[in-house]
Amino acid sequence: SCMDTYVDSAAVNDNFDGDSEMTIDYSTLGTEITALMGCNLVSNLLPDGYAVESAHLKFTLTSTTFGSPTIGIWESRQNNWSAEDATWSSYDGANAWDTAGAKGVERGSLLDSVNIGSSYNEGDSVEWNVTLAVQNAMREERRVDFIAGMLGVGSGASRTAYFSTAEDSAANRPQLSFVYVPGSD
Repeated sequence: SCMDTYVDSAAVNDNFDGDSEMTIDYSTLGTEITALMGCNLVSNLLPDGYAVESAHLKFTLTSTTFGSPTIGIWESRQNNWSAEDATWSSYDGANAWDTAGAKGVERGSLLDSVNIGSSYNEGDSVEWNVTLAVQNAMREERRVDFIAGMLGVGSGASRTAYFSTAEDSAANRPQLSFVYVPGSD
C-alpha cells in the first residue's frame, strides 16, 4: 500500500493528505511545495534468489504545467513520516524534519529528474527511474519513501505541476512498478 501528501513552506503547519491533487511548486516569492510518497514493500518482499532489476514511479498530470518545471525524485531516508500528519515543519505532526520541508539529511540520493515542458498535457503520465531506492528498501526489508520536488529552487521563474493523488481513480493514482529477476540483492 502507498501513501502521499505534500508540504508547503507558505503553510508550515498545514497537512494536505486527502487532497485530490498533489502540488509541486516553486515561486519566486520564495515559497516551495514538495510532495512525499511512500509504499510499504514489506508485504511484497522478494523470495530468496531474486533481485529488483528496475523500478519506476509514475505520476499522472491533472493539468498542464506552469513554467516548464523539472521535477526531481529523491530517496527519502525518513521512513516513518505520516501522510495524515506530515507538514513542512514535521514529518509526523510531533517530530521536526532534520531541515524543514524534508530538505536535510532525510533527503537522500537524487534518483531521477524529468523536465515537464509544453509537450506534456493533462492526463499524461510522468515516469522516474527509482531503481536504487526500491533495491535499498528490499535489501533492508522496509518501506520505500520518496521526496518529489522542484530542481533549481532559488533560481529561475515560478513553476508548478499538479498530479493525481492516492485519492483519485485507480487509473490515475501514483504507481510504483518494479521488475525482478533471479539474482543477488
